[in-house]
Amino acid sequence: MSDQAPKPAWWRPGRHWIPHWSTWLILLVAAYFWWRPLAWVSDPMTPAPAISAQLLDGRTFDLNQHRGQVVLINVWAPWCPPCRREMPAMAEYYQANQDRPFTILALADDEEAAVRDFVRKQGIPFPVGLTRQASGLAALGDISRIPTSFIIDKQGRVVHRITGPLHPGRLHSLIDPLL
Repeated sequence: MSDQAPKPAWWRPGRHWIPHWSTWLILLVAAYFWWRPLAWVSDPMTPAPAISAQLLDGRTFDLNQHRGQVVLINVWAPWCPPCRREMPAMAEYYQANQDRPFTILALADDEEAAVRDFVRKQGIPFPVGLTRQASGLAALGDISRIPTSFIIDKQGRVVHRITGPLHPGRLHSLIDPLL
């Protein structure tokens, strides 16, 4: 009599269990969605509130003065990894569309020194302010996750609310039709 326990039916001598390719596929897809920063896009189509912000360079950004332009308002923080990843794409999109009726307002939720340091190191070309020095932002709704972005059309309506990071493809697909 052998001291070893009987082997399961799928076990054959000299063969180890190797997961089926579909098992690997399911695991990879699950891992992708688990670690990938999710983004949700909603289309509220509501009039944009009167938003103004003191910018880092001392100027004031008033949303009402940008009627006739598409405006991307992005709420972010320098300590936020998805925010840091989306900034180069936003900067590239901003620079590529400077001759079009488009602008970006980035409102950072952090200490001014940290924001200034990040903006300087990254060479951010668009207007940047602090959330605590902005008025009217709360009227856009609860911002419970960053980054959160709002796209305002030329007529002054909030046409998209994006919770999660923006990548180049998403910027083009959401903003280009409005320009």
